[in-house]
Amino acid sequence: MDPHNTNIDTTDNQVLQIDENSFDFVKKRTYDPISVYQNKGSFLRIGSKKLITKELNIHRQMLSQGFPIAQIIKEGIYENQYFYVEESLGDTHLGETFGQECTKNKEISKPSFSTFKDLSKKFTTAQLSDQESGVRNEKEFLQGFRIDTIIEELPALKEDVLKAFNKFKTRVSIFPIVLTHGDLNPYNFLPKGIIDLENTFYGPAGYDLISNIFTIYFFPKKGNYERVRRYEFTNTQLADYLRDMDKLYASFKLPSLSEHKEDYVFARSIYSAVRMQSLPKLQKWRYKLFKKILAEYIKGNSVTKTLLAFKS
Repeated sequence: MDPHNTNIDTTDNQVLQIDENSFDFVKKRTYDPISVYQNKGSFLRIGSKKLITKELNIHRQMLSQGFPIAQIIKEGIYENQYFYVEESLGDTHLGETFGQECTKNKEISKPSFSTFKDLSKKFTTAQLSDQESGVRNEKEFLQGFRIDTIIEELPALKEDVLKAFNKFKTRVSIFPIVLTHGDLNPYNFLPKGIIDLENTFYGPAGYDLISNIFTIYFFPKKGNYERVRRYEFTNTQLADYLRDMDKLYASFKLPSLSEHKEDYVFARSIYSAVRMQSLPKLQKWRYKLFKKILAEYIKGNSVTKTLLAFKS
């Protein structure tokens, strides 16, 4: 047993005092024993040395590649747990901003959408700057795209899931393997950069960018659900985003991303369907959506149209 995994649970502490700084408890992650604290200008993550060191190594690698993410301020030991502190990149997520603007003005403003695109381009430029670092690892693919989890939750679909995922892997094999955020979307965008790196894995370039623009459509538009869609992109914004990302990919001599949006929307549908037990109404809705997308993807039909038109 790793002795670092036997340490005290810091979530019993609502406030941590690190040197002269006090940090208030924010949350404990659902799927790994890491707790998050914050003060006015920074965030602190604390847990076992093994888990924190893994995150720190990925964080440092991303900084070295130029990803628009938070700088690391400090690391150390607190009551036998390991921690690190990173700078705050702002207070309001772009997802919140988009929601407020759509409520008030019926659409996302041009300045906010430009900020979103600019950060997406910075992220992608850094991501594509090191195309040789990734290894096409089957186990990491399965874990990163949550294939094992969807089969565990919906075992009757195992044959179709594996059939569709093999199709997906073949079609996206034309893209390099890169360091992948795993959950890129406007709710992980702050004014000065991108946050929440705990789902990072090595995957095919393009997944992050398609997840980024289409994740919001994996929420129902309205209804008695735990969470609903708070904003949408206009058709012009969707087209503008895909056109700009195609140009960026072309500058790296890569195939058109928009021609593979169907593949990545399918992959995102898996991620969106799993681990939803705490939101049973939304889980049921997403299971129905996933089954529909899975069937359409196997047939070769447009899963993007399925996603955008899905109601129940």
